[in-house]
Amino acid sequence: METKGRLYLWISTIHECLDTIKFFERCSEAEGYQNIVDESTAFFEKPETARKGIKRPFPTLTELHFLKYKLIDLLSVEFWRLYSTGYSLPGMVAGNIKNPDIETIRKEMEQYAERKGIDLLRLESIKKAVERIRDGFIAHQDGQASNMRRVSDGHLVFNQAPTLEYDDVTFLKKYLYACYEFCEIKIDAI
Repeated sequence: METKGRLYLWISTIHECLDTIKFFERCSEAEGYQNIVDESTAFFEKPETARKGIKRPFPTLTELHFLKYKLIDLLSVEFWRLYSTGYSLPGMVAGNIKNPDIETIRKEMEQYAERKGIDLLRLESIKKAVERIRDGFIAHQDGQASNMRRVSDGHLVFNQAPTLEYDDVTFLKKYLYACYEFCEIKIDAI
């Protein structure tokens, strides 16, 4: 029962990840639209006080880039729930790590994904990147991990903000679909 509970939690996490990926893909698609607002238009050339009361065009390319960046942050947090320690609920949900049954199932899930065409070396590389984003940049704001430096009072610069590329997100999407299939099969077998 506890293992089945963990699998249901994974399915929920997978759905959340896939929803976030859909929004990320929509932002990427929208960047190519002809009616995207250019920040150099007359609206943005006016001083902010002159723009009061006027509906501001949305989205701008800068807003789309920022939104995609924030969606990568969210995806990193959601995705890492498949690998973080998590909590157990005795009799209902098994712990996510340090539980031999869950570790075995996680390995089986990755092997299943490999049979579905997932490159496990690339998966490991992306998992490390996601963990770095989540642990070093989002959850703990580790200055060293994000290469943060102070340039003046109250101003910080990130030399290399961690992120995922479009191809990485596409790869994770394929991996998540394989994980979903595996979880469904495993739940039916329990």
